[in-house]
Amino acid sequence: MKKIHALIYEYWRLITTYFIAIATASAALLIHLSTKPAKLSSAEVNNLRQSMTWHAIINNPLNLPLRLLERLAFYIAPHNVMLLRLPSVIIGLVIICLIVGVVRHWYGLKAAVVTSLLLATSSIFLADARQATPSILMFGLVLLLAIRSWLTNSTRRILPLLAAITAITLALYVPGFIWFIAAAVIWRYKFIQRCFNLCYIWQKVCLLGLGIIIILPLIWSAIRLPSLLYSIFGLPRQFNLITMWRNLYHIPLDLFIRSSLSPSQIVPHIPILNIFEICMFILGIYSLWYFRKSDRFKSLSGLCVMAILLITIGGPVSINLLLPIIYIVITVGIFYMLENWMYIFPINPIARTIGIIVLSCAVGISCWYHLDSYYIAWQNDPTTQIVFNQSVNNI
Repeated sequence: MKKIHALIYEYWRLITTYFIAIATASAALLIHLSTKPAKLSSAEVNNLRQSMTWHAIINNPLNLPLRLLERLAFYIAPHNVMLLRLPSVIIGLVIICLIVGVVRHWYGLKAAVVTSLLLATSSIFLADARQATPSILMFGLVLLLAIRSWLTNSTRRILPLLAAITAITLALYVPGFIWFIAAAVIWRYKFIQRCFNLCYIWQKVCLLGLGIIIILPLIWSAIRLPSLLYSIFGLPRQFNLITMWRNLYHIPLDLFIRSSLSPSQIVPHIPILNIFEICMFILGIYSLWYFRKSDRFKSLSGLCVMAILLITIGGPVSINLLLPIIYIVITVGIFYMLENWMYIFPINPIARTIGIIVLSCAVGISCWYHLDSYYIAWQNDPTTQIVFNQSVNNI
C-alpha cells in the first residue's frame, strides 16, 4: 500500500510540474497572439511564402518541422494571423516540455519548474515563439539533452529509439544542428550501440529505414542545390575575420550589457538577461565548476562551446542556441544559493522560510520584468511598429 501511495505521489508531482510549465508557457505565448503585434514582419512574410506550397517546401526543406506545421496552418486558414503564428507557439511549448524533462532528471522537479518559468517568460523567447519565423527552432538544442535523458532512464528501448531517430533526423533540417548531432553520436557511440543491440534485427531495420525516409528530402535538395549545404552546416558563404571577431564579442555584450539584436526580437539596446539572471548565471558557473568531471557539465560546456563557435563564424544561426543552456545554469545558481542558505540556517525555520520567500520573489520579479519588457516596452516601441508593417495579404 505504501508503494502505491509513493507512486501516486511521485506521478502527481510530475504531472503538476508539467502542468505549471505548460500552463504558464501557454498563457504567455497565446495571449493576444494575433494582435501583439497586429501585423507581420518582412521576415515572417518571407518565411511563410516558403511554406505556402509543397513545391516550395521540397525545393527548400530547411526548418522542416516548422514548415510542415505552417503548411497545415495555410490549409486551414491562410489569412488568419493567429493560426499562421501558432506553429511557432507549438514548437515553443515542446521546447519548454523538453527542458522540464532534462532539468527534472538532473536537478529535480522544483528546479524544472523554475527553469521553465524563467525561459517561458523570457522576452526573447516570447518574441521568437510568437512569430512565424524559424528562429524559435534555435532553442531546440535542448533536444539532444532530452533524448539522452530519456534513453538513459527508459526501461523500454524501441519507443525511445523511435522518438530519438525521428527527432534527430528532423533536427538535421535546422541550420547548424548537424554539428551537434555528429558530436553527440561520436561522444555517446558506445551507449547508442548498446541501445541498438537490445533491439531485434527487424526493429533496427525499421528504425534505420525511418531515419533514411525522413532525411531523403534534405539529401535530394542538397544534391540538386549544393549551395544549400552552407545553410545545413550553419556556415556563411564567406569567412571574414573582422566579422567573426565582432560576432564573438557581441555574445557577452548582447547577453549582459547592450543588445545588438534585431528589433523584431527585443527592445533595442537592452541586454537579454536582467541583473538577477546575470548574478545567478555567474553563481551557476561557479557551482558547476565543482562538478566539472560530471557528464552534465561536459554536455553543457560542450554544447556551449560549439554554439559559440557557430555564432562566431557568422552563419544562419543565432544566440538563441545558447539560451536554454544559460537558463539551466541560472537555475543551478538559484538552487546553489538556496542550498547554501539552508546550510547556514539548518534548524531555524524562520530564516529558512525567509530565504525561500526572497528567492521566490526574485524569480517572480524576473519573470514579470521580461513580461513587461515584451508586452509593454517592446510592443509599444516605435521600432517595433516599423518592423511589423506587413499585411497578411502580402504573403
